[in-house]
Amino acid sequence: MSLSSHIFKARTLAFLSRWLTILIVALWILSEFKRLAISRAWQLSKTRPDPSNPPITLLDDAWGSWELSSNSGSLQLYQAHSYFTLDVHAAAEPIATTPLSVRWSTTFDHARQEEWDDHSGFLGFKSTTLVVRISMFIPGPVRDEDHHRHALVIPYWSLAFTAAAPALFHFTAKRVRNRKARALIAQCLCQTCGYDLRASHHRCPECGTPIPPKS
Repeated sequence: MSLSSHIFKARTLAFLSRWLTILIVALWILSEFKRLAISRAWQLSKTRPDPSNPPITLLDDAWGSWELSSNSGSLQLYQAHSYFTLDVHAAAEPIATTPLSVRWSTTFDHARQEEWDDHSGFLGFKSTTLVVRISMFIPGPVRDEDHHRHALVIPYWSLAFTAAAPALFHFTAKRVRNRKARALIAQCLCQTCGYDLRASHHRCPECGTPIPPKS
């Protein structure tokens, strides 16, 4: 791969890094004044015969949700899912199955934010896994029950630093290259191969690099 191709890729990466950093910083500032969120919830229930006692019908009910929000200087990801099995014959009322339903929302969940605030973190990072037991509103004995919640909070400062790293590296490397080039020019050496140019005027006789005019 040619040197020009490497330089083009480095400049492109630095360009994208700068704009991504600007976007993250803008979201960081906005999160201090306005709470943004996007969430997706789904639910599905279906019946099946009991493997140990086929005349008995079981209802498998499952629901889950995830939410991505921007709030108070951090990016927050929340995920929850619950699974439980009910004995349909033991229910006091008929239980109907629910086809798969999906619901999107952009409403910020304030109760969920209070739940996150109850957990301590390190430098703004938080990662929690909660097992929650709740009372079921569907009558009938519950055969199996499983509820989980996961929360991950990432501060914007870490995202901004990570996004800016390529641009900072490119800027530092460019400064080092320029300083090295000036030092070679001052010593009458080729910037590319280091050949002695004191007896040359237009191009390096070793590699063909143009000789910059003396200031």
